[in-house]
Amino acid sequence: MKHTTSRTSGVVAVTAALLVGAAGSLLGQGAVITGKVTGRQNEALGGALVIIDELNSAVATTTTGTYTLAVPPERTKGQTVTLHARYIGYSATTRQITLTPGTQTQDFVLKFDPMTLDAVVVTGVAGEIERKKLTTSVGIVTAAQLQEAPGVSALGSLEGKVAGARLINPSGAPGGEPAIRLRGATALTSPSACTVPPCASTATPGPLIIVDGTITHHGLADINSEDIERVEVVKGAAASSLYGSNAANGVVQIFTKRGERIPDGRLVVTVRNEYGQSFRPKAIPWALSHPYLIDTVGTYTDVLGNTVNNGDYITPPAPTSTTCPTGGCLVGVNSQPNLKADHIADVPYNSFGRAVYDAQSALLTHGPFYTNYISIGQRRGNTNYNVSFQNTKQDGVLILLKGYNRQNFRVNVDQALGPRLDLSVGGFFGKSNNNQVAQGPGAPFFAVTFIEPNINLFAPNPDGTPYAAQIPHVLPNATNPLYTLANERITTDRSRFTGYGKATYRIRDWLSLEGNYNYDQETSVYTDQVPKNFLNSHGTPTSGSLARVDSGGRTFNTGATLTSVRTFHFGSWNVRNTTKAAYVYEDQTLTVFADTAAAFKVLNTPEFVAVDRTTLSPGSADIAIRNKNYYVISGFDIRDRYLVDGLVRWDGSSLFGPESRWQTYYRVSGAYRLSEDVHVNGIDELKLRASYGTAGLRPTFDAQYETFAVVAGVPVKQTLGNKTLKPARSAETEVGGNIDFLNRFSLEYSYSRKETKDQIMLVPLSGATGYVNQWQNAATLLGHTHELSLGAILVDRPELSWRVNVAADRTRQKITQLNTPPFLVGPDYVGNNDVTQHFKIAAGETFGVIYGTKIVRSLAELYADPAKQALSGANQHWSPDSVIINEDGFLVRKDLYHTIGERFIPYVDPTGSSVVKIADVNPDFNASFTTNLRYKSFSVYALVDWVQGGSIYNGTRQWPFFEFRDRVYDQASKPVATGCTGSAAACYSTGKKPTDYYQASSVSG
Repeated sequence: MKHTTSRTSGVVAVTAALLVGAAGSLLGQGAVITGKVTGRQNEALGGALVIIDELNSAVATTTTGTYTLAVPPERTKGQTVTLHARYIGYSATTRQITLTPGTQTQDFVLKFDPMTLDAVVVTGVAGEIERKKLTTSVGIVTAAQLQEAPGVSALGSLEGKVAGARLINPSGAPGGEPAIRLRGATALTSPSACTVPPCASTATPGPLIIVDGTITHHGLADINSEDIERVEVVKGAAASSLYGSNAANGVVQIFTKRGERIPDGRLVVTVRNEYGQSFRPKAIPWALSHPYLIDTVGTYTDVLGNTVNNGDYITPPAPTSTTCPTGGCLVGVNSQPNLKADHIADVPYNSFGRAVYDAQSALLTHGPFYTNYISIGQRRGNTNYNVSFQNTKQDGVLILLKGYNRQNFRVNVDQALGPRLDLSVGGFFGKSNNNQVAQGPGAPFFAVTFIEPNINLFAPNPDGTPYAAQIPHVLPNATNPLYTLANERITTDRSRFTGYGKATYRIRDWLSLEGNYNYDQETSVYTDQVPKNFLNSHGTPTSGSLARVDSGGRTFNTGATLTSVRTFHFGSWNVRNTTKAAYVYEDQTLTVFADTAAAFKVLNTPEFVAVDRTTLSPGSADIAIRNKNYYVISGFDIRDRYLVDGLVRWDGSSLFGPESRWQTYYRVSGAYRLSEDVHVNGIDELKLRASYGTAGLRPTFDAQYETFAVVAGVPVKQTLGNKTLKPARSAETEVGGNIDFLNRFSLEYSYSRKETKDQIMLVPLSGATGYVNQWQNAATLLGHTHELSLGAILVDRPELSWRVNVAADRTRQKITQLNTPPFLVGPDYVGNNDVTQHFKIAAGETFGVIYGTKIVRSLAELYADPAKQALSGANQHWSPDSVIINEDGFLVRKDLYHTIGERFIPYVDPTGSSVVKIADVNPDFNASFTTNLRYKSFSVYALVDWVQGGSIYNGTRQWPFFEFRDRVYDQASKPVATGCTGSAAACYSTGKKPTDYYQASSVSG
């Protein structure tokens, strides 16, 4: 018994231990959720994300679409949570589940989302939010859209994909990047456009650029488009308020590939090679006939012993001259030719069998470009990464240039260090070399417009070297662009390094803390070398020159963000709130050292040791900028249909005056998803939204300080400091709506009213101050913008798809306030003594109107001038019968009609001013049409960009216009007059005009 009893006790003890162990195992077991995510045709969706919203736990599906999501025991409490499955191009699906110990299966079948309503946006909002729940207008461009057509710059393929976003190519040179303009302007002009005060200026000419959280001030020329995962475009203050004093021009945020969308366990290797050519642009038409006096009688020897041949330029008769009394002397090669007596450009350059050449074709070529790209990405468990390398080469369209070379390397890594701690790190290094060409006056593109057709640019120099520098009978701006390209060397060597780290710690299931550090560094060396004995356009050797600019800058931004995501229940109403509080610190430095030598002393030694030290002009700059920013943003999602958002941001910056160091920005916005309450067949989504927000533009670095110019070794006062200088402040109201219908069409409309006050301007001061000018907050600019975009899926099948997108916008702006007298800005209006610049800045003036000389075309315009109206009676000087409309449609005096003295009449307005509005650069509207047709693996993409209305000042024609090179001078196609001798009236009876006619700017009388 005892043994038996003893044995029985042992059995009971063992059983109790097993029961206790089982209970402990059950209590210590977490939840395991498994399943499969499939698409519209039951295909496995590898790389889909399955997320528990409340726990911020996520896992990616494998290549077969399966997933396993484990929840630790300490977080498995029997609570109800939301399980969320998401995949790009498909509508997200949610499901309420109960977290209990053990394994449960949850499969998802995702619905195809052709209109990307569930695409996630993070720019300018409190947290990740689907596009359909945005309260503002945000453009989204995916990697697939960017790669539809090769883009030589990072955002070159953005054109036509976002309404209100325009890309402007300042030069088109290899290695350049487009300027991005979102909606209307916020500044009256840019710093570089200011030559003589008053000027308007802010530090930021374009939108704020953010790459993987890094606020960059070094542009996008180093970034390659293949690395981009998506781009989010915020177009105005109503949406960009989160970024405060740096965002009135909008925000463009770029996210690069990091492997997070790759199916779990799969290694993805992408190799992409592109090749193309930049074709020669359409040639600029020019005059093929000239107005100069030439020999037409045959070969002879002039009195100076020069041999004169048919077609040579000769001097007119000069009986009183002792050098050439009978005329007909050969014009020297370095002298300008003489005008014929009639001043008519009707002598073809190819007269008497003379050769003519096409200088533009000689300068331009078909420049190839190519790109080699490879990336490797993988997601395995708690780790994902992407590594890439790109090599690109652009030759451009100018011969003799090596063009632009760039090599980029990028790595991104995400690592979950535990159930509550995530780490993201990344780095980028880019190196480029650009053998470039100067821009503007004197540059090859400029000089070629002054080359006459009888100039052979490929002729040798007297010493046998190529590309003759001497231009016979040189016009003031004519040089051989090929000689310049072959002998002047301009290069920029540039390197860029970017690194970042971000850590996220989930303090509670609903509360997370994020810290980040982002670093961006750029260095460049610019060199412009003109060798000793470089020949000028007269063939005379020069001393050469050497210029070098070494610059280096670095920026970093760091901060901490606390984010709360809570769900509340008010009866049957579910309310989800996301609130974020953040601190952001920005630090920027720039160092520049430049030196220029105007002459070399030694041949073939392109170094400063070989220059004439007395010609050196050194310069340097050291700039440091500090910014401290705080913000709080909160968004409410009420029953998936009522959306409310609000934020406040406080910015402090060393760029602001000492008495205006802190500025406050804010936003309030809301949206109503009407389709959640009113169901209409065919309407997939209908949303109305409205937002009001403020953002700013920071001043330039030196705007708040006193500045001096050193004249003869003595400091001379220039700019008076301004301790109260504030950033320009942009306030925007945006209203709009979105409608997606028939599962194929998506329509979005936005209206923006944007008022930018406190424009920062360099204003001239009274001489009593002792200073020339001062930066002040002195103007207000008001703009109205309408934007419309339409996306349509015409065909959507597994093997065939066809999509069309239309993006259109219209903007009008007016200067409503100006605390300084009106002034003109912009490029010089060459040849006009009344107007030196084009654009007028004045209160009440439409922004973008061009001023200049207007030509009278009717009696009504003639008599707008009070002085001429007073003389319009019968037999008076300006009577109706004293004028006539000529062949060009201009009103001219009848007594001068068809004579050498015929001139157009400048318009004078009722106030007596001859400087009047002549054009408006603002188009009636902009519209872009893009289409993508795909059949299996073959795709075709097309973009049509349409600008309706609006005028552009043609400076390319204006410069050579006063040197007889413009095509309008060529009169050879007009009938030859009979009885024309010298400057007789018969010479002009067929409508031929003298050169003076086209250069005239006024009429006496």
